[in-house]
Amino acid sequence: GILLETGARHLIYISSIAVYGRFWDDLYSLSKFWGELVFNRICSDTGIPLTILRPGIIYGFGDVRSPIFRFLNNITNNRATEISGDGSNKIFWIHKEDLYRIIRSAISNSKFGNYNIVSCGDGISLSELAILISSICGKKVGVKFNSSPKIPVNLKFNISKFKIDFPEISFTDLKDGIKEYLG
Repeated sequence: GILLETGARHLIYISSIAVYGRFWDDLYSLSKFWGELVFNRICSDTGIPLTILRPGIIYGFGDVRSPIFRFLNNITNNRATEISGDGSNKIFWIHKEDLYRIIRSAISNSKFGNYNIVSCGDGISLSELAILISSICGKKVGVKFNSSPKIPVNLKFNISKFKIDFPEISFTDLKDGIKEYLG
């Protein structure tokens, strides 16, 4: 109803790679999954093209929630970096400016479909991230591993469709993105 009344010609839904089941023990992941189902149905019923973007963890200057921010905060305050589990869990990133450019491109170039958007298909482990941030900061602080009942599940993402449909998009290097936090 309302989409047709407003003259919408294209709907873009920002979902998350969390829809792949690894994180279904939280409401965020479930809400993104159900959102995809709802928007797929609405767009199918109305004939409005749909683009679903599934970014990894969004990071960049101003972020105060991601592991990057938490690790940087601990290192700059000479505190051990705390990691749940054994640190092998892979995580996936996208810089906020990269996501902005992707959304702008999807709008201006009428890109339709579902896209996994991660800057690296293989991800980076939390242990590797802690080492990388320590190296960038030039400080070595300890890493404290806290036990976790969750078994690490390491996914890989095929981003070839994204690369074909968005050839103009290049990703911010993780090191450069982390350096932004430091000013």
